[in-house]
Amino acid sequence: MLHVFTESAWPTCNQRVFRDKLDQDEAPRRRYGELRIMLAASGLIGRAYTAAKLDLIQELLDEERASRGLAPVPPGRSRA
Repeated sequence: MLHVFTESAWPTCNQRVFRDKLDQDEAPRRRYGELRIMLAASGLIGRAYTAAKLDLIQELLDEERASRGLAPVPPGRSRA
């Protein structure tokens, strides 16, 4: 999957903010990894797998956006 952003949107897009959160902090990275392993082991696939991750993604994304002084937005949406 390819995501394309304007140069001005890139610093605050959710995909980058979430990536940075996981890159910079081991505790959220571990939580996210453990959740993914548990969901994969449960047999969830496709949209059900993605939906089961949304609460944790939203929590971590909101934390990182707040730490940057950014307003919370739903995952998958970005504000420049």
